[in-house]
Amino acid sequence: MHTETIGSVIDRIAACHVRALHTLMTLDISRDPQVHSAWQRLAELVGGYGDLAVEVVLGRRRLPAPLSA
Repeated sequence: MHTETIGSVIDRIAACHVRALHTLMTLDISRDPQVHSAWQRLAELVGGYGDLAVEVVLGRRRLPAPLSA
């Protein structure tokens, strides 16, 4: 069983994307290593999401049910 719902995984990716865009828009991309680091982290999260999706489709992992309103 994976510990996060699909919604929380997507929320985390979206937040990371916003941070990466912010670094791109506000820091010197040729000098500040935070820019590369932010985009690297986003790429890792997206890759992990892809791996998780494959495992769910193949039945190797399950996701918890979302909380009801």
